[in-house]
Amino acid sequence: MVIIQNGGDIIYQIASKGKLFTEAQCLRHDVYLQVGYIQRPCKDGIIPDSKDEISDYIIALDYSLDEVVGTIRITPVVDFKKYDLFRHWKGNMLPGAEEKIAKIFLRYSVAELGALAAKKNGNVPSKRKGISWGLYKSTFLYSLIKEIDYWVIGMDSGKLVILESLGWHVERLGKPIEYFGSVSELGLMSVNKQLGSIYNKNPRYYQYIAS
Repeated sequence: MVIIQNGGDIIYQIASKGKLFTEAQCLRHDVYLQVGYIQRPCKDGIIPDSKDEISDYIIALDYSLDEVVGTIRITPVVDFKKYDLFRHWKGNMLPGAEEKIAKIFLRYSVAELGALAAKKNGNVPSKRKGISWGLYKSTFLYSLIKEIDYWVIGMDSGKLVILESLGWHVERLGKPIEYFGSVSELGLMSVNKQLGSIYNKNPRYYQYIAS
């Protein structure tokens, strides 16, 4: 399923299984290794993770090269008490956060967003930025199609600042802790609030997301 075709060489689509799914897993592994989220290579170049069985990878496919050049993993969350992301923050949640999460899970559809992974392109410095913009837009559109109401994230603190600078709205749920190789923060993002937040904070980026 193609979500965006930007008129250039990049197509953004969903990979649920098969060759492109495996390529996305390998790209995630390679980027995470490069930036230090994992400390050593994994067998077959794929991070062992049972959540892959129920996840979709939103991918940026460069069809001129026939390769996946960027990806974000999105995973449905059914029971937050058993979900590993929340277990990592046990004892480090902000006051009232657990109660709020419990209420949201009773009423709404929730998914976890993994960290964005994109290949560097030394010849075109702006291309990686364009890929990340396309992946976030595709994730937003995917979530509207799938009727996902909230995203939860466990994100590197520096990457979270960049995400917010684009205009995305993130509500902190926990204190910064060491998670997946970096100091990270637990956040909650209401899908329905994102367009309004981006419109108010970053009109130029809003034009891209809303187009």
